[in-house]
Amino acid sequence: MLPHLNRSLNLLTSGTRDMPERHRKLYATIDWSYHLLDEEEKQLLSRLSVFSGGSNMDAAWAVTAAVENPDMGEWARQAMYLRNPAVPSPASYPEIDFAFVQQMESLVNKNLLYTQENEHGETRFFLFETIREYATIKLKEHGKDLQLQKNHLIYFMRLAEESCFLLHTDDAYKYFHKLDREMGNMRAAMANAMEQFPALGLRVAVGLGEYWDARSMSTELKWWIENLLAGSCH
Repeated sequence: MLPHLNRSLNLLTSGTRDMPERHRKLYATIDWSYHLLDEEEKQLLSRLSVFSGGSNMDAAWAVTAAVENPDMGEWARQAMYLRNPAVPSPASYPEIDFAFVQQMESLVNKNLLYTQENEHGETRFFLFETIREYATIKLKEHGKDLQLQKNHLIYFMRLAEESCFLLHTDDAYKYFHKLDREMGNMRAAMANAMEQFPALGLRVAVGLGEYWDARSMSTELKWWIENLLAGSCH
């Protein structure tokens, strides 16, 4: 875990009494906003904390809805065992539910999420970092953090493995830029895999091999592989 995030989480979990005044006020503001949400919005906000560097709507739906939705769970099961990088992720997950879109829009309207549109017309959703830290705590309280981390890992593992094929197409530049945007999530996925799912984390690292090489990041690739291999041996 990043040092600044660890410090912030320690402050939040130690109780407001031990916080500096400005942290106490910030915590109170976020906490007040959180408790104005309905239960579905609270759940979604906490689940979105698993993303690092934001997400598009498809990723948010696939990762957060797979926790309790049987169809989404089947998508995750198939994606985990489908190893042919030339085959896209299983039909893909079920179509995005309109209620989910409304919940995402509601969090944006309430200033708990913000959006950015990239040069390819894709809208990405972000949590402000302080809100993400708060939402991370709520996710742990709900007891869904490990399942969310696994869903997130599987989603980005498939994206990494698909890159082996897609980086050799005429649209390779688009996929390089897509992977650039998702490196925060790729690193988060591998970090979360260290203790629980190192073999899946290795699939992320190896799947990104050509990307790492093209971006002159072979040193980082070596670091991830060594550490994930160490985890898989325990």
